[in-house]
Amino acid sequence: GVWQQLLLTRASDDMVHRMGQDGGLVSAMLIWLRDNDYIDAALVSGVEDDDAWKAKPAVVSTRDEILATAGFIKLVQLTDGPVIGIHMVGSRLGEQVGEAQLIVNWEAHPTDVASLIHAHPTQNEAMGEAHLALAGKPLHAHA
Repeated sequence: GVWQQLLLTRASDDMVHRMGQDGGLVSAMLIWLRDNDYIDAALVSGVEDDDAWKAKPAVVSTRDEILATAGFIKLVQLTDGPVIGIHMVGSRLGEQVGEAQLIVNWEAHPTDVASLIHAHPTQNEAMGEAHLALAGKPLHAHA
């Protein structure tokens, strides 16, 4: 789309900056939102330890949990409301920007997105997995 200004950002906390992707801004924001009781937890997406193509959704609520999932796809949802933010880091995830923009601007709830097709095995699957898990319908159950 049309943009008027480009801002480069990074986390001011050196550990978050080193562990996070692209300066760690989203990880820093999630930590701040959690520490200041704006959110109870965040749904993030990583990959399985034994298969980097399998999406692994997780609900994280501590600084260590957030940093352990730095990168991949992270969703921020208002309590019982729409998804208000999506951050994606990884190979070819630029292809997912269109869907992410639609989700946020549509003010979609996770259940709205969970019913859409997200093919396997693709990067797009991680987007679908994250929304399925947040909607309480994870495709892959994790203990």
